[in-house]
Amino acid sequence: MTITAVQPPDAASDPKHPDHDRWVKDRTLKMEIEHAQLVGLTLRDAEAENARMLARAEQKAKEAPTVVAKPSPIAREQRHAARGITRKAPKNAGKPECSCGLCIPCRRKMRVLAIFRGRAAGHPVLFALSEDIKSSFVVRIRDSIAGVRKGALDRALAARIDAICDRSIPTMGEWRK
Repeated sequence: MTITAVQPPDAASDPKHPDHDRWVKDRTLKMEIEHAQLVGLTLRDAEAENARMLARAEQKAKEAPTVVAKPSPIAREQRHAARGITRKAPKNAGKPECSCGLCIPCRRKMRVLAIFRGRAAGHPVLFALSEDIKSSFVVRIRDSIAGVRKGALDRALAARIDAICDRSIPTMGEWRK
């Protein structure tokens, strides 16, 4: 009597193929066996770990959240109008950005502009600070892509820029006065 292994065909890598489940199990079992050999475990340990990981993946797939479409702003306004709900515009809606020069956001903006002017003049410390400012904006963009809320993004960016402005104090003097 001869025992031969039954291998699923390469076409089984397609999720629509009838032998796809067997193909996934064979591939993952092969990886678990290689790992078990590296760490000195038995083949039974590798098979048990593979079964556990496949069961976990199957459970995760069953628990996948369903995506609910967000209603359009027009539909929201129509629902609110039908219910008699009125919404107030945000306090700063339609207002231009403050340019008083006295509040912290204005002072932060003026310090950032001064740092970039110093960069253009060739000051090495201000060049390094300007690079940090640019990287802060890159981090903000990356986090916005990752789905972080806008308010949290704005607070984090302001905190990073404030820290950079504070590092400019030895070179440029106090900025929060």
